[in-house]
Amino acid sequence: MWARNKMLGILLLLCTVSNALQIVDLNGSNWKVNNANGTVSAPATVPGAVHTDLFAAKVIGNPFYRFGDTDYRWIALDDWTFSRSFSVDSSFVSLPRQELVCEGLDTIATVYINGAAISKADNMFRRYIIDVTGKLRAGTNTITVVFRSAVTVGKEKCAAYPYKVPSTDGAVQHGELNRHFLRKEQCSFSWDWGPGFIPQGIWRPIKLVGYPEVYITDVVPLITPASRVPLAKDSPYQVPNSWNVKVTVHMRVAGAGVSGTLTAGVQGLTGQTALSPTSGPGPVTLTTGFSVSGVEPWWPNGMGSQQMYDLVVNFKGSRGEAIQVTKRVGFRSIELITTPLPDGQAGAGNAMYIKVNGVPVFMRGSNWIPASPFPNSLSDEDLRRLLVSAQAANMNGLRVWGGGIYQPDIFYDLADQLGLLIWEDVMFACAMYPRDGDFLANVAEEVRYQVRRLASHPSLMMWSANNENEGALWWYPESTSNRDLYLADYVKLYVDVVRPAIMSEDNTRPFWPSSPSNGPLVDTDTLYVLRWGNVQSPSYGDVHYYSYDGKCTDWTTFPKPRFASEYGWQSYPSYAVLAPDLDPAQGDLAYNSPLLEHRQHHPDGTAQIVKQMALHTCVPAAAGAALDRHGKNVAGSQRGLENFIYLSQAVQTMCIQAQTEHYRRGRDTKAYTMGAVYWQLNDIWAGQSWSSLDIGAHWKPLHYAAKRFFEPVHVSAYEDGILPSLHVHLANEDPTRAWVGDLNVELWSWNGSKMVSRVTQSNVVVPPNSGKEIYSQVVELILPRGVKRADVAVVLDAIPRLASFPARSTNTHYLTELKEVALSPATFAVTDVSLVEPTRANVTFVAHGSGLQPLVFLEAGSSRSGGVDGYFSDNYLLVMAEIPITLQFQGWGPLDACALGRSIKFYSLLDACSGH
Repeated sequence: MWARNKMLGILLLLCTVSNALQIVDLNGSNWKVNNANGTVSAPATVPGAVHTDLFAAKVIGNPFYRFGDTDYRWIALDDWTFSRSFSVDSSFVSLPRQELVCEGLDTIATVYINGAAISKADNMFRRYIIDVTGKLRAGTNTITVVFRSAVTVGKEKCAAYPYKVPSTDGAVQHGELNRHFLRKEQCSFSWDWGPGFIPQGIWRPIKLVGYPEVYITDVVPLITPASRVPLAKDSPYQVPNSWNVKVTVHMRVAGAGVSGTLTAGVQGLTGQTALSPTSGPGPVTLTTGFSVSGVEPWWPNGMGSQQMYDLVVNFKGSRGEAIQVTKRVGFRSIELITTPLPDGQAGAGNAMYIKVNGVPVFMRGSNWIPASPFPNSLSDEDLRRLLVSAQAANMNGLRVWGGGIYQPDIFYDLADQLGLLIWEDVMFACAMYPRDGDFLANVAEEVRYQVRRLASHPSLMMWSANNENEGALWWYPESTSNRDLYLADYVKLYVDVVRPAIMSEDNTRPFWPSSPSNGPLVDTDTLYVLRWGNVQSPSYGDVHYYSYDGKCTDWTTFPKPRFASEYGWQSYPSYAVLAPDLDPAQGDLAYNSPLLEHRQHHPDGTAQIVKQMALHTCVPAAAGAALDRHGKNVAGSQRGLENFIYLSQAVQTMCIQAQTEHYRRGRDTKAYTMGAVYWQLNDIWAGQSWSSLDIGAHWKPLHYAAKRFFEPVHVSAYEDGILPSLHVHLANEDPTRAWVGDLNVELWSWNGSKMVSRVTQSNVVVPPNSGKEIYSQVVELILPRGVKRADVAVVLDAIPRLASFPARSTNTHYLTELKEVALSPATFAVTDVSLVEPTRANVTFVAHGSGLQPLVFLEAGSSRSGGVDGYFSDNYLLVMAEIPITLQFQGWGPLDACALGRSIKFYSLLDACSGH
């Protein structure tokens, strides 16, 4: 958890030549941290956070253990100082310009060099470049960064503001208030799926830079198509085949009279511009451009390759300085289509979908939240595992949610490599926000910096101004009773400040005003007017849909949106991930223990989970908490809790699969749905949440189901009508190839593992980039005489006929709730584990008994609790008795076959409901 992939404790002087740029790396373990009155101190590591430093020094215990989020709240309420000494030589201090570059200070800070205050900071999302020329001395120097408690400062700012600015922060979240007055990670104050640690510290790299002429801070390439050709013969899509590249280079100059030549190019094609003699030190911007052809376009996952190229920027100064910066770029076009839909479409309104390289894309993905309360505790490998898991589940995109942080560079590098489109929120969420001049100016600097930092990534598809704040105008008594005031605040911040800051730096990507939103009514170069109204209208823009009242699989209650950017259902974290945070002796082995209720930050969340269990499966015995005769909390068995967790995850999977398949079918209806992005991909800790991945990229059943329901060719079924009919739909996301094949609709007996009947629909053709209904029949006409709904399961098998397009899809449809099915007993056993390569193994298992077993889940555990990290090629299965099944297990590291075999546990519906 606390591993870092950076070299620590090293003072690195990259260059000592007096007429060249020099960098002094101030990162590492040579720092110390102490609280305001000096009673607590410890060695510190930068980048980092006070919590991780205190844990490493054994001043505190593991902050994730039991109630650590509130037990250690005193850390967030104190002020903390980070300090260290460092050395520079005479060649550095003799350079014309010396600057301290702070990539991230969290959050309210004053910076001192050699005891003198040189700058203040109040935004963890900004880079601060501070002039230290003349403030350093050859030899030993000191740097001190004094942080104030964000809780204290937020309270002060709230008290000083002339009117109330409301936000959504419930007591059930066990957090702190006034987050929205600070430019700090909003969920660090707690959220409905995460803890409120509210850390402080130097959370991104820090360094000294000295230079004789020029220091390049940002390279911003903007790539647009110059010409297009058909994607394929007879294709309606026009794909770019040549490109215009505009390169903006932001640099800082050391003083007056600096001049030189800037060149930028890709594959030998270059543009050039000159820097005229400068009048003094400070920022300078140069722009050049050129055209490129003969490069391969970058495509999202499943549509083509993710080809990347080197953009090389060279600056040659008139005084001899030479600087080279290389950026990786991809060539792709991006368009947000919101054109009016033809008459007769559901609800009329406008479309909402993305085109990449001229091809409409159905976005299949999920929402990303911060993967840890302490970002620097995450290694590059931690992030890689999470994003590889998204790609492996057939996702082509993620939404980076606006209540967290702008992710580190490696996140977007990985998205580029994996073909994951990124919808990027600006970091505002679930609140009204101030609009005083200082706040707005601070935000504008933040946004400009982040756009410059991220604009080179082809994976970045869209900027969105906030999470749910347009809809939040209707949430609060203050904003509903004084709409004009808060509406003016909203427009000032997002339309007058955020949007221009984005568009001035990057006009090649779409801007979306909020999520959810109806989008703009008018969007021109000179006028931007929002389409005010119900942000959950299915006729415009994107929607967030959550309903906890009825049956979560009832598709008739789901909206028919243009784009579903949030929807979901909760489950518990996997036991293998949760176990290290529990103390069985304190009664933690119960789903409703005080500890697990403490981690349930969603109001009535536990009751909602139990309700859906009762509707679909069962509520297992021996899973709940009770009081002994002394009033002490006691729990049932570990297995009871494991069964409850498994069933919570099974119900979550049913809920989200039903809704996702509804949206995928919606692209071919009058709704014209073109996005299904569920909430949420990942977790921030081991607690109840909507995630499909636990911390550590541990796959829940939902993630295995996502791999199936997001497959580019996917078969699904639903029932409707007074006399219910079974409708089967096939989605085909391939942009150039029609799917041709046969559909088998099979009925399999629950208690005999035999096929009762089969209907074949032959010569099915589904055109490229579309979908359609391929079978429909009244259910009672499908069932053989004497066979009841609860006797059989429907197995769908879409079998391709073309060797050139061999995509096959299978799925299961249950004609009744599984709690109504009489399942036969079975036992499960691993019969063989054999390594295929160092990180991959074949695992064979069998169910002994008779009949079918639904929802069979293999669990290899987690290294957090002695298990094996990785994922199976398939899981959460309908299993036939006595038929061996071989799966592949992909380890996140080298595997030991014996250890893997020993780690595997089986969970099944029958075992969980019978208490086994």
